[in-house]
Amino acid sequence: MSSITVMSCPSYFTESFDEFKKLLTAQNSPDNTVRNYTKYVSDFLGWVNDAKHVHDLNDVSWGDLRDYQLFLREDCNLKGNTINQRFCAIKKFYVGILERAWNNSAVAKVKYDAFRGTVPTSQEVSILLGSIRPLNDWIMVTLMSECGLRICEVVNVTYSDIRRQRGTLYVKPSKNHEDREVPFPATLLKVTEHYCRMLPQMPKKTDYLFPG
Repeated sequence: MSSITVMSCPSYFTESFDEFKKLLTAQNSPDNTVRNYTKYVSDFLGWVNDAKHVHDLNDVSWGDLRDYQLFLREDCNLKGNTINQRFCAIKKFYVGILERAWNNSAVAKVKYDAFRGTVPTSQEVSILLGSIRPLNDWIMVTLMSECGLRICEVVNVTYSDIRRQRGTLYVKPSKNHEDREVPFPATLLKVTEHYCRMLPQMPKKTDYLFPG
């Protein structure tokens, strides 16, 4: 498998590349998105310079972009979903920094067969939950299972996020920068309150439910 990093961003593209980083930061993009998107665009700019000998990004054609798709698929052996992720970054760069309208017909997404994973049965979930110790780990996994939380959301739950009277849990903005309230099952609430009483001291409203 070929290396997907052709070279670092050429010096004559530095200004546009720096503006792209500012754009992602201004949009409050997650650190992981900033890290990945800047790498994807840097790889692309390096390829443009190395393979096409282009020094002005306005000279990059739709044919050049399609050639880059082929390079990622055939030379780098990347899968369709990975190529599409890279082109999401390139599209944002083109629209936000170069102020060029993106042509979805000229540069279409790469088709691929997505594997969604095996969905566990209710019995398998019960077996999994029944095998988890200690109690705080059980609550964390149950929050993901019953309330649909991501692990990054679970670790940021505070005591005040539990809306007892409403029977809901407030979930702080994470991946999509949107907060939401999700149903908090009564049985899970009862176990969570028992867990809180077992802590060395009762959590304050702003304390994390799972410190450390």
